[in-house]
Amino acid sequence: LEATAVIAEALRPWVAADSVWARAVPRHRLGGRLRTSRCGDCFWAERGPSGGRHCRANARLDAVWGPTVADEEAGCDRWEPAADERTCLRCGACCRQGFDVVGVEEGDSAAAKALATPSEHGGWELPRPQGYCVALSSHEAPFPCVIYGDRPRACREFPVGGASCWIARTRVGQSRP
Repeated sequence: LEATAVIAEALRPWVAADSVWARAVPRHRLGGRLRTSRCGDCFWAERGPSGGRHCRANARLDAVWGPTVADEEAGCDRWEPAADERTCLRCGACCRQGFDVVGVEEGDSAAAKALATPSEHGGWELPRPQGYCVALSSHEAPFPCVIYGDRPRACREFPVGGASCWIARTRVGQSRP
């Protein structure tokens, strides 16, 4: 099928509109089918150190950054909506099976400390029975935190849409690796 898609794309300028070849779905330059969404709005698009946007979905395992994409470029079939504060409650990957431990530090709130238990490695952490943080009021979406305003520093500083968010989302099946 991949080879057929390449042939269809090469023939597109010369075939009749009613041809089977003309009906083939156009391909994204990085692979996969084109979508009406934009690369710049994709969860996988990440700003690199030079300011350019890179596609994590198409990064090789040995590469630090994926290939460069333009914000206005049409997205591919791996497109997912970008993560932001509004999507956190629906996802909750970082508060459920995405990670095993949330440390609670000396300067964290009394609410966080009240839920914390001693860590195997010293210090304190929020327990995660069955993978869900004890501060979650539900194990189904949305995933509201009962101490959100007083959550530990590790939670407050968690980079929404960053590499850790991507790891958590892929671990729970929210995003495709």
